[in-house]
Amino acid sequence: MLSPGNFICLHFSKCLLSIIFHLISNCLFLDHLQIICICTLVKLRSTLSIHVGYLQSLFKFSKLLTAFTDAKLLRARRDMARQEPDTTCGKGFDALNGGSKEYFETTQKALWTHPGRREQFGTFQPELKCWFAYMLTTKCGDLPSQAGSRKADLTAQCQSDSADWLVIWKHFTDGEFKWYKKNYPAIKEEEAPEAFDKQVMETMKELNKKELLCFTLFVIDDGCVDYKYIKLG
Repeated sequence: MLSPGNFICLHFSKCLLSIIFHLISNCLFLDHLQIICICTLVKLRSTLSIHVGYLQSLFKFSKLLTAFTDAKLLRARRDMARQEPDTTCGKGFDALNGGSKEYFETTQKALWTHPGRREQFGTFQPELKCWFAYMLTTKCGDLPSQAGSRKADLTAQCQSDSADWLVIWKHFTDGEFKWYKKNYPAIKEEEAPEAFDKQVMETMKELNKKELLCFTLFVIDDGCVDYKYIKLG
C-alpha cells in the first residue's frame, strides 16, 4: 500500500502526465520524436515506484516537450510566410556514395559505447544522418585533419564511460569550434527562447552531446570521409 506521501506524488504525477499528453494531442505535426515521447510516457506511467527523481524527470520532460511544440508552431508559421530550399542536411544522406554510408554505420559501435546511450544511435539516426550528410556536402568546412596529434587520446576518451563531453570539447581547435557552432542546425527562436528551429536536432545534441562531438571530430580527422570505416587510434 502506498504511503500518504507516495499517494500525493502519484496523484501529482498523473496530473502532470495528463498535461503532457494534452500538449502532444495539440501539436500540429507528428514526427518520430513525438512517437518517442509517447512511448517514453507510457513507460513512465506504468512505473510503480514514485520518488523525487521521477517527478524531476517529468518536469524536465514536460519542459522539453513544450519547447518542441513551440518550435513546431513557429516553424509552421515561418514556412507559410516563405518557401526556401532546406539545406539543413546538405544534399541528403541518400545522395552520399556507398563508401560514405558504410563509414556512417561503423560509427555506432565505435562511439556509442556508453551503456545508457547505446540505443540512441538508432533513435536519432535520421538526425545523425542529416548532420553527417551536411558535413560531407560542405567538406567539413575544409577543416584539416588533426588525426596525427589527437586520434589516440580522442579514441580513448570517446570510448570511456567516465570521460564527459567537456573533455571532448578540449580537443576542438578554434577553427573547428567556430565552424561547429556556426553550422550545427539548431538555432534558438527569437519568439520562444526555449525553442529551436530544428528542435529534434537540438534534442539529439543534448542527449548525445559527447557522442556527437566525438562523431564530428572523427569525421573531420578521417578526411571527411576518405574511408569506408571509422579509423580508431
